[in-house]
Amino acid sequence: MPLTSTETRHSAHNLSQSVNTKSRVSNFMSNDSFKLVLSLLLLVFTTALFFYPTVFAGSPICKLAHLFELDSLFNPSVKEHNATINYDPSAYLIHIPNQNFANEQINKFQLPLWNHHNACGYPIIGDIQSFVFSPLHFLFPASILPLLNLALVIEVAIGAMGTLILARSLKLSYKGAIFSSLSYAFCPFILHYMELPSHNWLFPWMFYTFVHLSKYPTITNKLITGVVCALGIYIIHPECFFFAAAFASILAIALICNDTLNGLSILKRLIHAITTLVPSAISAILLSTPVLLPFFEYLANANFYKANVDWHPHICWDAFLYGLMHPFFVEASPFLGIIACLLLPVCLLSINKQVKALLITFFIAFIMTTTLPPFNTILSQRPFSYLMPIYGLPILLLIASLLSAFGFSNIFDKHKNTKGYSLETLLIATAILILSIPALVYFHRISFYNWIFDWSIHYTNLSKPEWLNNAIIVTFAVVLICSFKYLPKSAQKIIPFVLIALNFISISCAAVISLPTEASFNYRKTAPISYIPKKSDMRFLATGRNFFLPNINSLFGLQDLRYLSPLSPKRYTEFIQKAGGERASLYFFIFDQHTNHMIDLASVKYIISPYPLSNLMLNKELTNPALLPQQIKYASGLRLISANVNYDYSHYQIFGNCLFKVHTIATDRYRLRPALLDENNNEIWTGNDVLLNANGQTDHMQFVEFSLPISLKTAKAMGNKYNKLRASITIFDVWLQKFVKPEATNTDLIAGKYLLLPNPAKQNSSHTATDKMSSLKLIYESPRAIRIYENKRALPPAYIVHKFQIASSEEDSLNKISAINFDAHHNVILEKKLNIDLPKNISSNTNSYDAYSSGIVSFKRPNSNQVKIETNNSLPGILVLTDTFYPGWVATIDNKEIPILRANYLFKAIHIPAGKHLVEFKFVPLSFWLGVMLATISLFAVMLICATKIIGKKDKSHVGI
Repeated sequence: MPLTSTETRHSAHNLSQSVNTKSRVSNFMSNDSFKLVLSLLLLVFTTALFFYPTVFAGSPICKLAHLFELDSLFNPSVKEHNATINYDPSAYLIHIPNQNFANEQINKFQLPLWNHHNACGYPIIGDIQSFVFSPLHFLFPASILPLLNLALVIEVAIGAMGTLILARSLKLSYKGAIFSSLSYAFCPFILHYMELPSHNWLFPWMFYTFVHLSKYPTITNKLITGVVCALGIYIIHPECFFFAAAFASILAIALICNDTLNGLSILKRLIHAITTLVPSAISAILLSTPVLLPFFEYLANANFYKANVDWHPHICWDAFLYGLMHPFFVEASPFLGIIACLLLPVCLLSINKQVKALLITFFIAFIMTTTLPPFNTILSQRPFSYLMPIYGLPILLLIASLLSAFGFSNIFDKHKNTKGYSLETLLIATAILILSIPALVYFHRISFYNWIFDWSIHYTNLSKPEWLNNAIIVTFAVVLICSFKYLPKSAQKIIPFVLIALNFISISCAAVISLPTEASFNYRKTAPISYIPKKSDMRFLATGRNFFLPNINSLFGLQDLRYLSPLSPKRYTEFIQKAGGERASLYFFIFDQHTNHMIDLASVKYIISPYPLSNLMLNKELTNPALLPQQIKYASGLRLISANVNYDYSHYQIFGNCLFKVHTIATDRYRLRPALLDENNNEIWTGNDVLLNANGQTDHMQFVEFSLPISLKTAKAMGNKYNKLRASITIFDVWLQKFVKPEATNTDLIAGKYLLLPNPAKQNSSHTATDKMSSLKLIYESPRAIRIYENKRALPPAYIVHKFQIASSEEDSLNKISAINFDAHHNVILEKKLNIDLPKNISSNTNSYDAYSSGIVSFKRPNSNQVKIETNNSLPGILVLTDTFYPGWVATIDNKEIPILRANYLFKAIHIPAGKHLVEFKFVPLSFWLGVMLATISLFAVMLICATKIIGKKDKSHVGI
């Protein structure tokens, strides 16, 4: 049957499509797409080969388990103030527990908005470093170790592929792109910090979107760039994202300004570049409002974000340049490979638009990262003082790897035109430089002390074998490059890959040190002390710097009064300081043996301690000189004036104190360590060192308290007869590195090391009267003498009182609750006047600790964002909830909303009428839900605009056909 004209056209069209399809398939094997796919597969294969123990055998590379190596609760060998590890643990303590908490909440179909495990509760959605909505955390949760380790390998591969795509967008050859990809992705600095949420693997992709936008400034590309930046806000450390976005914008502006094809003046090109980036910035902000708005709200209701410190971690300019020549920072060296260092100056031989833009960006990033003038002045001013310049180092390394790749292309790309003698001269001069400078450092023993940017990492001096290896590789590379044009074409094709392999070998030797060395480890899934109920609504408090580190508690579902974060809820810091906390760093506090009644207000029921605790205070004036008939001289700069020792039968411990006169003004010279001895004068328990510091003053008087535990097993066997146990102190001279022997004493000595204090069993003890005043009860002791004390005066998480006082100010409120005579069990301090009548003449028996709990039938926390309380109180009163007062919380009584009051400086309270009631507290932050609404609308708008543009392009293409 003959075909109609319409069928003929359809048949011809189908035939044409078939021919075009076959043509595309045949051309694919020889065009750019095939090379791109092959290059990406090569990077994936190289990454899998480098991490083959993890990919194929499951060996871990993450540092999660190392958190427990720093904790004396998990690692008995860790002592106070002597924990060392090859990375900064605070970053992992901030991020990994929060990731675990967010995963648990999402698995329960709950939004992780409020974290009640740490401090007295804080808005985790407002802590922008928690990354609760990071897509990577959903795919690779921190609680599943195999996935977490595999995620790190995938990140390295994605970073390498992103660098290749970025290099290709800058018109680098595939060989040069592979060279830069391997240099950046396997840099020791990048691998060392790959587990932290700096997410260096995303930086090449961010840069690619900005470079692509500079070439094709369409509305679609502007929105896509905004989406990528919004993703960065969700998952990247805020300072790291700031540097990445800032330097990527500088690169895009430089590319647009260097483009002279449009004939515009430099000023108009600069305005055009800035206006090109504005839509991307607006879309990124709108899409990330669910985390930005709560963050800004948290800033307004917090003590501070980090602290305005004088020292900001940065890498010195000479340290960076030296690091390119030799990986002297073993775990985190800015070493891109010895060949990359050799070829970096070669990029200057043929400067095009891309190289010029990269050089401008590199120069600005170099000045900011190394804090050279004028940025050192700028970074000292708020809010720029919160930025850590070291966070810009990954960007500096990315740009340096690209510049090295341009030097690589200048040699092997036939389209480039460089003068042979200039190249040879430059290579020889560079080779001499990168070999002679490390050699001079080695022979002159120059210290790297002033170059350290991360005090947790190790650094090493150059050794002769390392220098010889570098010398051999550099010499061989110079010979190959200089003889390149004289070799046959078959050899010329191989030499670029030989240099790529040599550079990868040199960088791999340094990068492998950045990874953990152990073959396997087990992530603890259960708390080491099972005595504390996991579902307890009461909080605990751990004492000591390296004992149960802050935030680890959230991994086990425990509530800790301490908190580790650069952002703290308002008034939390002041409350902790009044409660006896001492600032251990910019981000968290530690508690020693002494606490006060303030922890009762925060519902701290349990205290865990590696050493004895007691709230029994000895007489600091030490008026009893009978214990020491004469003053004991240790050295010319130290004298023991008096000492006192006694028993604490209720807590099974010996406690005492000493008064020293420190004559010398030298600091950090003498250290005191208490110990408990058996009948043979052998140490059976040793306490922590106490520094005897003169504080720059002569004849300084220093009072030292100590306590020595008697194990429950020993106490049970001996009863109250501890005549065979003795207390001792040791004085160690740090300068002379030896124990100091007392020069005058009538007490016993053991090898000149110990001054034995008189046997406390012979002294008249007054423990009977003081035991009744003690609020701490020893309830558990582990075989390692780790003790758990119960705080008998701790207030429950919710209670009702019938008396209140109005504070005139924040300071007045804090002073009232910190006063020793403040009765928190029957009274509450409010900061807002109330027109309510409470019953009069209510008994205030301070010894009756059960009075405050009357009226509370049940207390439940269905999830972290909600609290339910059933009450049955015969009289109206004030219901206090010992959770942090914060905007966004809503309280209802029998489904009727009621205002929330600030109580006891830090907590929440409501007026509760008499009778049976159901009280609910819910956290529904307006900042978050407003952000969700704005982000949803913005996302639909972006999708609609992009779809419209894509459909419009398809329609135009059909019209052309």
